Amino acid sequence: MGLFQSDLTFDNDVEPEIAQQMVLAAGGYRFANGYSVRAAAGAILGGTLEHQGRTHDVDPGWALTAALSRNWSFGERFFATASLTAGVSSTTTREREPGGAMGEEIDLRALDFRLGGVVGVTVAERFSPYLLARGFGGPVMWQLDGEDVTGSDQYHYQVGAGASVALPWSLSLLVDASVLGERAVSLGVSAEL
Repeated sequence: MGLFQSDLTFDNDVEPEIAQQMVLAAGGYRFANGYSVRAAAGAILGGTLEHQGRTHDVDPGWALTAALSRNWSFGERFFATASLTAGVSSTTTREREPGGAMGEEIDLRALDFRLGGVVGVTVAERFSPYLLARGFGGPVMWQLDGEDVTGSDQYHYQVGAGASVALPWSLSLLVDASVLGERAVSLGVSAEL
């Protein structure tokens, strides 16, 4: 489960702030050589696009991602991970009009490609705080006032930190927060089978 907030720039010089909430379910496989693959699917729960005093509600939609990552261990405590992720999402927006009416549904679609890195340390074999950096890009396709527009994120990066905590029954709790660039917070629970 997570949420993100960022600023977009479209080719008609409109620069809305976007906020979305979503929930994803993921599964993956870790190979013995340090590589792993993962796929996730889920729902966009809602959000907003705001610009120049106008607000467009983001309706429920869907999102899919696939990732390849490589993990390195340095001794028994330190670790680093590099990842490459591709994602696609689709939803609709509706503008809030005067008097509380809602405008017509407009498609909002995005492609996203991310290259990320994480470095961290494991404390007491259970707690693993880390620093993260990710760079990304990809088009966002929308329509405004009857005109098709294409844009992208203004920042193209995330910088933040997170932590995982090993729980009983092979469960882990993960908290991840990006505070520079695209701002995002996610909370997850994973099980190792």
